Amino acid sequence: MSEPERRFTRWRREPDPGPGYTQIPADGACLSVFLIIREASGSPRLLLGTPHPSADWGRIGGLEPARLARLAGHLMLPSSHLIEYESPQEGAARIASEQLGLVDLPLAGPEVVSDAYGRPGAPDRHWDLDFLFRANWPAGRPLSSPNWSRLEFADPQTLLRARFGRAHDDILRFAGFATAD
Repeated sequence: MSEPERRFTRWRREPDPGPGYTQIPADGACLSVFLIIREASGSPRLLLGTPHPSADWGRIGGLEPARLARLAGHLMLPSSHLIEYESPQEGAARIASEQLGLVDLPLAGPEVVSDAYGRPGAPDRHWDLDFLFRANWPAGRPLSSPNWSRLEFADPQTLLRARFGRAHDDILRFAGFATAD
């Protein structure tokens, strides 16, 4: 059996991009940043929230209205797609500031994970490249932000996968945490 042709992730938009280049995947690729914030150092409890439907999630998280509506009542991590040409470190600082009101939050990382998967009706697989940053919530800082209907610290091992939106349970698994099922 012959090895399939290698297609490197060196993309161009032209119909025939030339040697060493391929087309952007038909179902796309996402570059995203996730903040894994513990309640305190060593705590198993992580910061999770339910996005507030009136917050500008299109600007602060790359969520269009239909996707935001599907997230109603589901938990997610503070996160966002990267803004074009934004570094993962800049994206993590932006998420901490815009979504949580935390300026200068000390962040460790990134840890980089990748996942490719098929979606119903998609022409091929979708590819995610995710940058995970870890932090501790600042001691004495109230847990609130107008961008979230609810923010809470929870132990992922006590939560069912169905409680999570946008496959953030997978992100937690990549980060070394298990959910209840």
